[in-house]
Amino acid sequence: MSAPGFFLLIGLAIVARWLGLKLVPLVIPRRRLRTLAIGWLGALTGSLMDRYIWHLGPKFVEIQVAAAAIGCTLFILAAGLWPFLRILAGQTGARRA
Repeated sequence: MSAPGFFLLIGLAIVARWLGLKLVPLVIPRRRLRTLAIGWLGALTGSLMDRYIWHLGPKFVEIQVAAAAIGCTLFILAAGLWPFLRILAGQTGARRA
């Protein structure tokens, strides 16, 4: 991956976090750096999957943009829903003695 590709993925993560905070503020994680790292990882995963499995949307600086945006959004959403899923599963974090 090139340096412009890295910054494109960071930009996608920033935009996805910002839109998520505007649309579903209760679900998006509040920690900025961790959310951006998760978004970057999701964008990279989506772009790599698109490169090797299917071909969706345009390619810019060796990054499959549409798949990267989808992967970024899904990873950030999954990270935000994780605490709610743990509560539904009955794991509240309190240890029984």
